[in-house]
Amino acid sequence: MHRIAFAAVLVAAVAAAVAVGRAGGAAGHTVVAVAHPRGVKTQMANPKRPALGDRVVEQGVLTTAAGKADGTYGLQSTLLSLAGKGSELALAALALPSGTVTAAGVHPAQDSFTLPVVGGTGAYEGVRGSASFAAGARGAVRVTLSLEP
Repeated sequence: MHRIAFAAVLVAAVAAAVAVGRAGGAAGHTVVAVAHPRGVKTQMANPKRPALGDRVVEQGVLTTAAGKADGTYGLQSTLLSLAGKGSELALAALALPSGTVTAAGVHPAQDSFTLPVVGGTGAYEGVRGSASFAAGARGAVRVTLSLEP
């Protein structure tokens, strides 16, 4: 895996693991939103090639698919494996108008992947489900969040 590919995957993972949106304040909905990174910090043991334990920490803003501001996010991703395409452990915290949503798990180091939603607060308290991420234009990431009570 090349450094540029690794960095692109981590940035996509970070931004992706974050873009959620509002579910109208209730569980049992599918939500589509976009994450826009505003700050990214990478910690690589060797800047010339990825290594186990390399990390990316990112923060940014969330918008609706129409571009309306809808919250903020923070994400941390750690490289766990270099085998095949590699794998990462990601933790994303999404601050939305009606509460927060947390997604966490291991995923392949690639542009499109899914993480489990492990909980939330406010209108999202106790939710479960999945968050699917796909890299979009200009560094943004499209997220589809499927929430269940």
